[in-house]
Formats: sequence, structure tokens, C-alpha cells
Amino acid sequence: MRTKLLLEKLSAAFPLAERDAGEFSRFELAGTPFRTRCWDAKGLGNVSFMVAELPVAAMEMTSIIVNPFEVDAPLLSLDRVKVLNRDSLYMELYDTCLEPQRKEERFLSVKEKYSGLADLPQWQNWYDGIRYGSSVLKGVSEEESEKLDDCVKEFFDAYCELLQSSAPCDVRAKKEKAQAYSDGLLENGGPAVNNFLKVWGKEKTEEFFSQVLFG
Repeated sequence: MRTKLLLEKLSAAFPLAERDAGEFSRFELAGTPFRTRCWDAKGLGNVSFMVAELPVAAMEMTSIIVNPFEVDAPLLSLDRVKVLNRDSLYMELYDTCLEPQRKEERFLSVKEKYSGLADLPQWQNWYDGIRYGSSVLKGVSEEESEKLDDCVKEFFDAYCELLQSSAPCDVRAKKEKAQAYSDGLLENGGPAVNNFLKVWGKEKTEEFFSQVLFG
């Protein structure tokens, strides 16, 4: 995933000021070393990046979370996992907005354009009601990785445009709405958080969420 290009595009509209991730800048979880970075995005909110620094070159795990507090836009959670010749993408929007009407047209258009790429299997989760239907979850072969790159770029471009066109909002109220999602992960779990809860427990995972991942 062209993470650097995505962050540069976001920073062009909302300048990023990096925060110290402290003990969470590098850590090991269940034998896997991780590195994280986090930023305050001017006029936007919290941005975080996490990568699993696996010793095997054939494996790659990267994540970006954009959590808007200052504009009324949804949270973006983007995870890319490459294992051997398989490439999986979890590109999800979560309704943390104060305004009830979702603006999904551009995202649905991107999703439809790449509908030929295989979808990942889905199971019921507690957050299904707040996850946008335009979220994209794909699992492809290595030969289709470039198409997945293109899908990420177009979806992220649409997201950046939405961020720039979204109305400013009450920061305190928006943070409370966004925290309902991260608190839900702590209480109910989820594919990306279960290992953290299992190894660290709820208290330390909550600290990681508030200091780094979600702000």
C-alpha cells in the first residue's frame, strides 16, 4: 500500500503535526513487532499509522486510521494485509457523524467500479449498523494487487474530498460520537483488536487507543 502517498495527500489539506507515541511507538504483540506513528491533523483530528514489522518479506500488514473531530465526516479505518500471494484490504467507513445523512455516493461508485475483485467473507458484527455499506473488503491474488492499489487511491481521494467539503462541527460532541465506536471495540471486540485485548487486557488497550490509534 502506498501509505506515504496517502498521508502526503491528507497532509496537503490538513497539515500533520506528529505526536510522540511513547511506549507504543514500538512494541511486540504475540511475537509480532509493531511500529506506530500518530499526528494531529490541523482542522481535522487524529491520524494514526501502524505497521507490523515482520521478518518475512512475503508478509506485510499496514493500517491507517483517520478520526475527524473538527469536521463532520466519518471515521476511516484502512487495513492492508499481504501474506505470500494473497492481498487483503479492509477499507471501512464508520458513522461517527453528528449529521444523520450519510454521503456515500462517491464511495459506492468506487466500490462498484472494483466489484470484479473478490469480496472477503463477512460475518455479523456489533458494528454493522454504523459501518457504511460503501466500505470495501477485498481479498485478491498477488496478480491483482495493483488493481487493489488503484481502488485504495480512488477511495482515499473521495474521502479527502469529503473531508474538505464537510462542515465544521462541535469538537466535544464529535469526540463523544467517535469514542462510542472505539469504546464499542473495547467492550465487544473486533478482528483487529481481539489480539490486543487478549494480550494486553482492556486497560492498556484503551490507553493505546486514546494516545495513538483514535486520539
